[in-house]
Amino acid sequence: MSAVIYLVRHGETEWNRERRYQGWSDSPLTERGLAQAEAIGHLLCALPEARSAELVASPIGRARHTAETIRQCLGRTAPLRFDDRLRELSFGSWDGLRRSEIAALRPGTFDGEGSHEWYFATPDGETYEVFAGRAALALEEVPCRLRPFVPGKKRPDDCLHVDQRLDAFGMALGP
Repeated sequence: MSAVIYLVRHGETEWNRERRYQGWSDSPLTERGLAQAEAIGHLLCALPEARSAELVASPIGRARHTAETIRQCLGRTAPLRFDDRLRELSFGSWDGLRRSEIAALRPGTFDGEGSHEWYFATPDGETYEVFAGRAALALEEVPCRLRPFVPGKKRPDDCLHVDQRLDAFGMALGP
C-alpha cells in the first residue's frame, strides 16, 4: 500500500511580514495568509486523494488556523489531529527576533560560508538533528498508521500534513 503525503506551509503571518523568526512562538495569519490557506484548500479539493485525506497539523496557531481553513474548504466535519513533532524549528530565546536583533546579540552569526547554519546553532534552540529526527518520526508513522485495514472501519487513504518549516519538502504558498 502506498500513502500520499501533502506537506503544506502555513499562510503568511504578521511576523513573516515583519521578517521575524517565529520558531515555536506564534503570530496570527494576515489577510493574505488566510487567502493563501483558502487557495490551497480549493486546490486540494481538485485532487481526489486529498479530498479524503486525514488532516494532521502542528499545534502552533498559524498551522492550526491554516489547517482549519483547508478543512472547511474540503467540507470536512471531522476534527483535525495535531502532532507536536510537526512544529517548526525552535530558535529558543531567539524566537520572535529579527535578523538585526540576532546579529546584535551574537555578532558574526550571519557572516561567511556557513551563514545559514545559525538556524541550527541557536544558544538554546534545537539542533538540526533534533528537528529532523522528530519530523522524520512523524512522517514515517503515516504509512504505518494506514495498515492494517480493519474490515468495517474506515481508514484514511492518504494523510495531509500542514506544517511550517517542512515547506522545503512540500508546497509553498507563495513568496
